[in-house]
Amino acid sequence: MTWDRVGELGDLLNGKFLGRSGAAQITLFKNNAGQGVADVAIASKVCSLARANGIGIEFQFRPCLS
Repeated sequence: MTWDRVGELGDLLNGKFLGRSGAAQITLFKNNAGQGVADVAIASKVCSLARANGIGIEFQFRPCLS
């Protein structure tokens, strides 16, 4: 991994930074701000954009409570 492959989330959402080029690649979002409300707002926007563009996979999350 090199720094030229690291971009800002805003640039990714605005198309200024290319994201994944294939399903085998991953995207990592790291936020050190610690502001939960900002995380939820960003997640909501990302989900809306993914749905609008017909990308991503929706799944049912079931926490393991054992």
